[in-house]
Amino acid sequence: MIQWDLCKIDWTAIGSIITFLAFIFTWISLYISNKQYKKNRELQFSILRQEKAQKQLHDFLENILQMVYEINPLNVLNYSEKLRNGVFTDEDKKTLEDLARKDELNYTQLGILYATLDKFSTAKPLIDSLHKLREYYGAWSRIINPLFLFFSNIKSYPTDFIAKQIQFYLNEMIQTLNKINHPYKKEIKEIIESSNNDIDKLFDTLSIFESVISSTISEIKKEFSNQVHFFAIEEQKRINDLVK
Repeated sequence: MIQWDLCKIDWTAIGSIITFLAFIFTWISLYISNKQYKKNRELQFSILRQEKAQKQLHDFLENILQMVYEINPLNVLNYSEKLRNGVFTDEDKKTLEDLARKDELNYTQLGILYATLDKFSTAKPLIDSLHKLREYYGAWSRIINPLFLFFSNIKSYPTDFIAKQIQFYLNEMIQTLNKINHPYKKEIKEIIESSNNDIDKLFDTLSIFESVISSTISEIKKEFSNQVHFFAIEEQKRINDLVK
């Protein structure tokens, strides 16, 4: 049987060992605590990045959806028909002026959206579609408003000025139509080469112009709807992965 002689035990050495072990335990505790602190801090930063990215996505989608909503193909058909039928009122003119101002604002916002592409690489198809929508809708808007003013004061214009203005609007419509793959090239050529008076030629071309622009806008908006759905899903996945 082992017997311990307490007088012969080196209590100083034991005390040193205990102190050393206490230091080790303290160091381990501090290391674990510091590691947990860093992990929590990284998590907080990740959450902040996620919240910021979520807000950017929300604002981005809100802007482009509002812009697309304001580009209404029915406006193209409705107001063009009113002009051709001579029932274009001052109230219609005011409405179109408001739409034209919104179109200019959309043009500015579109430039800003292009600058955000580095944040949303998957958004380029959306912006390209939006650019086409704005281009064709803006082309129609820049024709229909001046045409109303033109016909409102046509009796006060000399004959040569009327002919030049009509030719200008014809050229503008044909130039825009040439950018679109449409099936009415033969019809437009026949209209221009016909013996009809200039105003009839203008309205006949406007009838084709409004139809092509309206249908083109509708097609782009359908494509845009699929693009924005895909974009929102992909971006939300990326944002969700910011916090793990």
